Amino acid sequence: MIQCPPLGAFITLIKKETIIAFLCAILLAITSTFSHDSVASPRSHLSTWALPQNSLHGHTLIIPPTFKNHKIRLREWDGTNNNFLEVINKHPRRWQAAMLDSTQLTIGCAQGVLYPIQNNTGCGQPAGFSETILTWDRSRLSTPPHWEDLWNVVQLPGQRALPQTARITLEVALLADGIPPRHVYDVLSTPQGIEHAFHRLDQLRPYILWWRTPNEAHRLLQHRGFLMGVIPHDTLAASVLRRDSYVTELSAHLSLYTEYYWSVPNNPNHASLRTTLTQLDKNFPHFPDLPEPLPNNSLVINNNFWSTHAPVLEARFSAWLKQH
Repeated sequence: MIQCPPLGAFITLIKKETIIAFLCAILLAITSTFSHDSVASPRSHLSTWALPQNSLHGHTLIIPPTFKNHKIRLREWDGTNNNFLEVINKHPRRWQAAMLDSTQLTIGCAQGVLYPIQNNTGCGQPAGFSETILTWDRSRLSTPPHWEDLWNVVQLPGQRALPQTARITLEVALLADGIPPRHVYDVLSTPQGIEHAFHRLDQLRPYILWWRTPNEAHRLLQHRGFLMGVIPHDTLAASVLRRDSYVTELSAHLSLYTEYYWSVPNNPNHASLRTTLTQLDKNFPHFPDLPEPLPNNSLVINNNFWSTHAPVLEARFSAWLKQH
């Protein structure tokens, strides 16, 4: 065995001993490298599960007490279709599981980038309902508004906050026109109903402040940017916890409920895939179930409708935005 001299003695080594010292220095460097990797390696085995923004700081996400697996970390993402497709297609190993709405789930399943986890046919594990809610600045408006008041800019002047997607925004346009929640999708299923919803958006367009992500909605709250609008409930709750936005009021009777699903990217790492599927079969973080009874004037977003019509309506909505 080579006996390595102390590092301080290297300068005294000559000839053959110099070669031995050089080899020992290399061995020391390799040992140091392996020691560093052994410390970092546990983190490399962590699984990342992606949740919508503000879910971890809101009040609605339910994390079961038994979900205490130190190898799973929960991370938030912005919830946009573009971000979802980029991560799933270009970086399939970044997320081991992601919480998606039905439109995103349908797209990912159709493209084959999500693993089938329900009897080898479906790609989603139901994960409860997230709430988007009508809210207003109570310092400027003391009387609780109704859906119709969103469009009443004559008597209630001020900016309106809406999500920059056809999904939810078209429903809100019809609710604000007095269409009962139970008839909203009957109307949206007709060409005349779609035209009417976009006509309603034409009327309100100069007063709309769009938000694309929950964090953008939060910034509107911070800057007191609107009189009333439709905002994710968890964003409101997170804003209150951070104490960094003005005081708002919300109506528990004027909500839109979106069902979410856990999905699993079709990851080539089969060991990670099996672990994730096993965890989803046991317990997992989730939103609450629908309230019973459903609050008056509230609406459950129709997954079947958007699974069929999302490509056409979202494309038309994007074109409409560019024209205005």
